[in-house]
Formats: sequence, C-alpha cells, structure tokens
Amino acid sequence: MLVANLGDQLILLRLLVSGLIGLVGACASAPTGQELAAADVGPLPSNYEQLVKDNFATSLFDPYSAVYSFTQTPFRGYAGNAVDGAKIGWIVCGTVNAKNRMGGYVGARPFLFVISNGAVIGREIESRNATRCVAGQRS
Repeated sequence: MLVANLGDQLILLRLLVSGLIGLVGACASAPTGQELAAADVGPLPSNYEQLVKDNFATSLFDPYSAVYSFTQTPFRGYAGNAVDGAKIGWIVCGTVNAKNRMGGYVGARPFLFVISNGAVIGREIESRNATRCVAGQRS
C-alpha cells in the first residue's frame, strides 16, 4: 500500500483536491471588453439600492438597524471567481453597518453586488474585490 494509514490518505486527498482547485483557477480568465459590452444585463434599475437592501434583509440579524453607504455610481463590469465563473452585470459597491445580537454595531463592511436584468445575481461581502470596489478600484 502506498499510504500507510487513514490520516495520511486524508492528507493526500486534501492536497490533491487543493491542486485541482488551483488548476481550475489558473485556467479561468476575465471576460473581454467585447464580452462585457455584448452581455445582456438590461438597464441599471432605478431601485438598485433597494435591491441590495432587500438582499441583505435575509442575512442581517437586525436589518432595520442597517446603515448603508453606496460609494460610487454603479458601472457595468463583472465579479466572481474561478469556481463559479464571472458574473457580468451592474456592479454596485458600498458598505453596510448593522447591529449584532448584542445590540452593538459591528462596523462598516464592504460589499459588491452584481445586478443583471433587475435581479441580484451575485454578491461579495468583505472580499478583496468588495474592498477594492469600495476604494474606487475597478478590476
């Protein structure tokens, strides 16, 4: 037997899976400018802020306490990762600060939402992309 015990087999399996994920990530590429321009994402919804707030309402402990800051005008772009692929749409950036179970505010957390044809199709919270977006850096 190549691997002596179950613990070693699990370590080997984890290494193999990590390597495969790395290979998939290396193969992924960002959409081209032509793909971004050709994507059917519809017009920017006038209620984009409400779409973001409604999406957060299901995941915040106290959604009524939430304080939102939309940091820039939404723009056409993409977000995503190698596993899920790029989601093309209107990029909405900002921060949200809401109360936790103890009743205290947790601090402003950066977010990035992707909206296409009037619906949220992707979101990132406290990710590197969200932080860069809030800072005004586009991918």
